[in-house]
Amino acid sequence: MEYFLVIAVLLVIGCIVFRRVFTPSPTHRISEDLYAVRCLFVNFYVLNTHVGVVLFDTGISPRLSAWCLGGTGIASTTVTHVFLTHTDSDHAGGVRAYPQAKVYLAERELAMVDGSTARFAWSHNKPLDYFDSLSDGQVITVGSSQIKACITPGHTSGSTSYLINNRYLITGDLLRMTRNGDVAPFFRFLNLDHAKLIRSLKAILPIAERVEYILSGHTGAYKILPSEDEQPVLRGRHFR
Repeated sequence: MEYFLVIAVLLVIGCIVFRRVFTPSPTHRISEDLYAVRCLFVNFYVLNTHVGVVLFDTGISPRLSAWCLGGTGIASTTVTHVFLTHTDSDHAGGVRAYPQAKVYLAERELAMVDGSTARFAWSHNKPLDYFDSLSDGQVITVGSSQIKACITPGHTSGSTSYLINNRYLITGDLLRMTRNGDVAPFFRFLNLDHAKLIRSLKAILPIAERVEYILSGHTGAYKILPSEDEQPVLRGRHFR
């Protein structure tokens, strides 16, 4: 009886901590062409172009992904491109909801889905049926939108951030935004290589300071506000 009581208490504590640190944005329209979609405890993002709909990550499962996307009024059949930040199931689990879409993934992330690199101990990420590989700095054009892949490894082997039209930066699980607006690394115990993630985060900061929005995987959309001298304010430069 005492054993089950301890387990119950730990589960309650875990749920409270989980709700405090994973704070995705509600599904909403960020700008004229961009949406945040909440899929339980994670966000994915939707770019609506004049030639089709682009997703950045897909949420947890195909059925849930399509249902959550429906909250924007956008049909899953209109999705033409999917850009994955990495292959953890909460970000890539819904990709099969969009069989008509072209899927992009960093070439370095292949190690996470071909069985060569374990995610945790003996656990591996699920293979993907199909995708086109991306290299660092590669730009894909969809209609009038320019999408640049910035390889930011550490959370996984080929974790990738995406710069959209020099306005939006999709970061996946590279970083999290704290409650007071600081940038912080994603949680150490969830990263494949935390030291490498820190290097990736420091390298992406000059880009992050020039965009209008940082769009994270688990802490939602963050608008970069200018300071009194019209320079963007992005705090939290000292990482460990």
